[in-house]
Amino acid sequence: MRASTSMEGNAMSDIRIGWLGTGRLGTAMATRLLKGGTTNLAVWNRTASKAAALVAAGAGQVDTIDELTGCDVVFTTVMASPDLLAVTLDPGGLLAGTTAPKLLVDCSTVSEDAADRVRSAAADRGTAMLSAPVSGNATMVAAGRAAIVASGPKEAFEAARGYLETIAASVVHCGLNEEARLVKLCHNLLLGIITEALA
Repeated sequence: MRASTSMEGNAMSDIRIGWLGTGRLGTAMATRLLKGGTTNLAVWNRTASKAAALVAAGAGQVDTIDELTGCDVVFTTVMASPDLLAVTLDPGGLLAGTTAPKLLVDCSTVSEDAADRVRSAAADRGTAMLSAPVSGNATMVAAGRAAIVASGPKEAFEAARGYLETIAASVVHCGLNEEARLVKLCHNLLLGIITEALA
């Protein structure tokens, strides 16, 4: 498993990583970061008890999303578009306070419209954003067999690349905006067609 790279040449232990959303997929992804050498990981979940496995593995837990805004990088793994908008743009969200993370990496499968709204708000705050939806379920992530196609500024991709490569076996940069969402939808459609054909 590849160890995470640092941002701007700092030591890995100095990089503050936030993780928002610790369902099955988010927990599997964040666990790979911890096993890969990330030592400064703070996690938040709406249901706090769902972060217990990550805390046991060495992560710190915060009580509010606002406590993640001072992180260098924050990953989000939420269920749907309204959830992403809520945790980023609503009062108390990642992009709604006095501080904001340097880099936001959204690994959720959400709509292009929702991602565009978050990307615009992030830009207004000086936060770079990567859209990096995951192809593969929690079991595949845990086994190191998932894939991530990311889109956003190339500099942001390079800053997050080491972390993404710790999480997934295949990591590809495909564009500067929301191209990754289209790739993920096409991938899901292809899998559906193949499954139907085999059935």
